Amino acid sequence: MSVKFRLQDTQKSQTFQLKEVNLPKFAEPPKTHQNYSRNRKKIVAVASSGKGGTGKSTVAVQLAMLFQERNQRTVLVDMDIPHGDIATMLKLSDERCLTDWVGVPKNLNEHQIHNLLLNSANDLKVLPSIRAIEEQEKVNRPEFVRKLMDHLKIFDVIVVDTGPNLEPMTLEVLLLSTDILFVTELYEPALNNIYRGKEEFKKKNGDPHKINVIVNKMKKKSNGIYHSVQRLTGISNISFLPYVEKMPEMTDKGFFLALKKKNHPYVKTLLELVEDISPKVDQPLSLYPKRKGLFSWIGGR
Repeated sequence: MSVKFRLQDTQKSQTFQLKEVNLPKFAEPPKTHQNYSRNRKKIVAVASSGKGGTGKSTVAVQLAMLFQERNQRTVLVDMDIPHGDIATMLKLSDERCLTDWVGVPKNLNEHQIHNLLLNSANDLKVLPSIRAIEEQEKVNRPEFVRKLMDHLKIFDVIVVDTGPNLEPMTLEVLLLSTDILFVTELYEPALNNIYRGKEEFKKKNGDPHKINVIVNKMKKKSNGIYHSVQRLTGISNISFLPYVEKMPEMTDKGFFLALKKKNHPYVKTLLELVEDISPKVDQPLSLYPKRKGLFSWIGGR
């Protein structure tokens, strides 16, 4: 059954048709695009809702750290051009960056690939963004993204911090990814942007079932939030991250909860998300994976 509702924009009001809203769990289409084998390579795109300051890059960094801690060889790629700041966040130099990969031969060996990356905590590999805005047009191309992802397939997990707009580079990352995580705050225009981004992604033959929404900086409990976010985005895979006081100050000092406080609610939620994306091999495989109701005290699940 089709459900109509009205989304308010700052410029105009539009009516959308959402066929995925308010369906019971058993009516959701099977997620046949997902392969829950530990051997499946993962490309996790951490995407923006279009609103700045949502904590997107912080989520990308800490997810990459958690994947690496699970003994899954992980590389973190900063494609938030031209404003990527992951190297600064991790106190790394710009000795290596995306631009260094322009024109590299196709047949790089593993040693050469590692030499084009930087080392961070727990041997996490990092590829920073461009050094200068003038380099943007060299890398903002689908063919560059495909070639880079092909080189990085030696890793078990590739976490990509993408830019705020559907640039050619960003769109290609989303199409190549196995999982997409839209990070947002509980802000209606940002949720509307995720819906529009999902629809644009579908027009490019992208699979919308691999899209997840992460609502960050939640300060209080509310049983109706999950369904509100679902209605506004048309997405059922929703996680909620609690507000962490002084998170920017902590990251500025190189203090990351993912490495220091495993029992913190923020980290526990990210760990459940990591497990959902890449379950351990000893877990039973299922075509219809049961979600754990991430941060269920808010979603009411």
